[in-house]
Amino acid sequence: MSVKITLRQLEIFVAISQHGHVTQAANSLYLSQSAVSMALAELERQLGKTLFDRAHKNLQLTNEGRLLLDKAVSLMQQAREVEQLFESDVQGELVVGASSTVGNYMLAGLMSEYLQKYPQLRLRLEISNTRRSQEKLLDYQFDCAFVEGEVTHADIKRQLWCMDEMLLIVAPTHPLAYKGLVEASDLSKAVWVLREQGSGTREFFNRRVLPELTYAQVCLELSDSTAIVQSVETGVGVSCLSRHVVECALREKRLAKLPYERKLERAFYLLIHKKKHIPALVHHFIDFCYQYIGKNNNYSL
Repeated sequence: MSVKITLRQLEIFVAISQHGHVTQAANSLYLSQSAVSMALAELERQLGKTLFDRAHKNLQLTNEGRLLLDKAVSLMQQAREVEQLFESDVQGELVVGASSTVGNYMLAGLMSEYLQKYPQLRLRLEISNTRRSQEKLLDYQFDCAFVEGEVTHADIKRQLWCMDEMLLIVAPTHPLAYKGLVEASDLSKAVWVLREQGSGTREFFNRRVLPELTYAQVCLELSDSTAIVQSVETGVGVSCLSRHVVECALREKRLAKLPYERKLERAFYLLIHKKKHIPALVHHFIDFCYQYIGKNNNYSL
């Protein structure tokens, strides 16, 4: 004999056994009393067994009903586990790309905290520069990316994440450290230590600082911001770096901040490939990224 029992029938059976009344079971499942009664009757018909003793005020499980209850509860739990396996937002592997500053000074700590909350995940953060992060995102190697440079590719959706203050810095012994308010004419006479072309930090300098100068002598280009800090500490020249990069050196008085005639600020952006499916885990991670900086996740993917 082929018996086709549904999970819904078992759910109703378990609810009746818990409440002892059809009416209360129906209310707990947001079903009508007649629907619950019919489901129970059909289950008993399929099994050819009476599952409840109806002689008492409350429905009491028969021996057959007690045998079924253990199996039914176990099956319902397994069904919930199957649903959670595919419905949970926080499962699987996440690969995030980042440019140097946002990766080293913000995302590394953020992702460590995320992993502490969700240790079942596998996370990978790949740090390069803005140009390389964009290329790998377009090549479907990243689930998302965070950069500080300008990105205009038609297949990339760019969303503001947070703002970043940029500072002009020198060694405390550098002549400009004693000048007070620094003007563009002072910077035009300075020697510069800068990030490489293709980095978001260099792109910011080229777009926001360089046009104000009559001349910029770049004596050294480095692909690592920490190396730039160490170089500037020796007194070789001036640089323009994120506050996140230099705040420790400023606090320890290994560097000095140059007061400039206007504030220098840039954006950190979240990047998503427009043609790539965005799984639930990526949505969940992006939510966390906005919560981490105390902002509402008002993005639209």
